[in-house]
Amino acid sequence: MQQLVKLKNRFIKDRHMNELATHSAFSFIMRVVGLMVNYLFLFFVTRFYGADGWGIFALCFSIIQITSMLGILGINVALVKIVSMGYGNVKELYYQTLKFAIPVNLLLTALVFIFSEQLSKYFGVADGISITTHIRIASLGILPFSISMINSGIFRGNKEIILFSFFDSLGRFLFGFAMVFILHFFSSDTLTTITGFVAGLYILGIFSFRGVNRILNKKYEHTHGDKRDHFPFKELLKLSVPLFWGALMLQGTLWAPTIILGLYVSKEEVGIFDSTNRLAGLLTIILFAINSISGPKFAESLADKNLLRKNINASSKLIFWASVPLFLFLLAGGPFIIKLLEHRPGFNEYFIFVIILIGQLINSLTGLTGTIMQMTGHHVMNQNISMGSFILTTILLFIITPVYGLVGAAIITGLNIALKNIVSVIFIYLKLDVLTIYLPFKRKAAA
Repeated sequence: MQQLVKLKNRFIKDRHMNELATHSAFSFIMRVVGLMVNYLFLFFVTRFYGADGWGIFALCFSIIQITSMLGILGINVALVKIVSMGYGNVKELYYQTLKFAIPVNLLLTALVFIFSEQLSKYFGVADGISITTHIRIASLGILPFSISMINSGIFRGNKEIILFSFFDSLGRFLFGFAMVFILHFFSSDTLTTITGFVAGLYILGIFSFRGVNRILNKKYEHTHGDKRDHFPFKELLKLSVPLFWGALMLQGTLWAPTIILGLYVSKEEVGIFDSTNRLAGLLTIILFAINSISGPKFAESLADKNLLRKNINASSKLIFWASVPLFLFLLAGGPFIIKLLEHRPGFNEYFIFVIILIGQLINSLTGLTGTIMQMTGHHVMNQNISMGSFILTTILLFIITPVYGLVGAAIITGLNIALKNIVSVIFIYLKLDVLTIYLPFKRKAAA
């Protein structure tokens, strides 16, 4: 109780913590609503289309995410840093980004569409179910997904947290779920889920342009100032590529279990694992909410180490006090939540859920390690850690999954999350002399 009172007083006195808490609260609300929609969509699909229907959707969604990240090369993350640093040619950079990203994503769409049959064969080894048409429809969602990621970077860099949270999380499943729900009245085929979701992505992309244009026209109407205030597009690409590799490797460790399971187990088991994994991911809502405002603040305070340390400590405290109660709630309520999925009996989903949930707790309590490294010039090291984690995870999944199935994949997933973040914590402590883990009962040294 005493610790909570002290924390409350810090909120009142500390402007940086107050700003973090206020903006994170907005983001948290949007994330909560987004997750509610996300899980309503999950329950809807598993109830009416079965675990195999969700497994097919999960595989197609992974394809969209992976190719979309390839199509923008980390520019969305780089824009957050550039916008936060106050360069005057953001509007020009944005349009140059679109000229680069649209052709690249159209090419990726064509490649996925052309090789859809080969991808379907890869995912059909275990059960022989063809998802060629599903993959072809999914390929049409690559461009709008990429556009929404770029636009979300503009929102986040300008601290438009509500817009960022909506278009980065809530909107994707809100519009997608709405379209799937409508199409469900006309068809009960599993194609309905991916078709409706892709249609929702186009709606999301169109709406995101309106918000971006408003910001660009308001804040960056005049871009012909001092050339020293301009950031060249080539330099943006140089900055974005290391960020891209780090983000790709990080996300790759999240996609790898689903993708690799698709080779060894049925679509139904893929659906069971992915849905259970997503439920455990509820814990990261705190991390994402605070991360949405902390990223720009870390970039802003780069020149002032004391301010940077203060921002890191503030974010770590908020994450700790919000994550631990949520972890305990999920641990206790897990069996009830999992029953709502109505999976086929015989799978110990709760055991899988607990394993991944513990990994996610460590992920939360170690703080915003990835964002700190990206925004403080250590993005290359972040890339290397993520790459090592991805390679190790992939190798272990190929070795363990064929033998131990879903439980083996869960152990590797949870272990990977924990180890990667612990290594990042050690690196940040050595380089920045700040511990990203909040220790609530640590006593201050006597003066």
